[in-house]
Amino acid sequence: MGIEDTSVMDIGLRITKNLAIVLMSILSLNSLCHAHLDLESTQPVSFPIDNFTPKLTNDDVSKMIPYKSLVPGSTSTEVASKIADRTLGYLFSTSQLKETALARMAEKTKEKLRSDLVLLPEEKAGTTHKFTVQLEAFQSLAKMEYSGWLDASINYNIRVASTIVSLSEKIFSDKVLSLKHESNKDQDFSMIGLAWPW
Repeated sequence: MGIEDTSVMDIGLRITKNLAIVLMSILSLNSLCHAHLDLESTQPVSFPIDNFTPKLTNDDVSKMIPYKSLVPGSTSTEVASKIADRTLGYLFSTSQLKETALARMAEKTKEKLRSDLVLLPEEKAGTTHKFTVQLEAFQSLAKMEYSGWLDASINYNIRVASTIVSLSEKIFSDKVLSLKHESNKDQDFSMIGLAWPW
């Protein structure tokens, strides 16, 4: 079941309108009430249109819930942290919240928790090296990424004391060789993979 493009205010107005009609009908039939309701001459009730309440669509929800990045076996805490991180990121990027003081403070904090270093080559044919260090507070995750001679990343999950090291290199025009090593308090394991587009 998908989320309709209706707001809670719209649903509340419909329910209120229907309850008013039912209440008026009951009161008109009651012998104790001397009021008379003429349905033919009664004007329809007009409720104001709400143009201010943000409406959530399926696309909005898919930006908040990390369907593709959920790993089987993740704990509910890990999933909730990812959802909270993505939801706050999405909400602070919307036009309604982007210009608020809270959003500006969050953006400054995010910038302080991320640092990029780019080393340009001395020659035109040289390799550009880029290092990125980032902290994701809700996920208790520290990341370091490198791109240049190859692509590499190190992710450290502070909450579960888990480290994941990934290396990948394009070996042919359309194939990528990757190596991944994960280490945590329970186990260590490594994987080698070869990927290509279909």
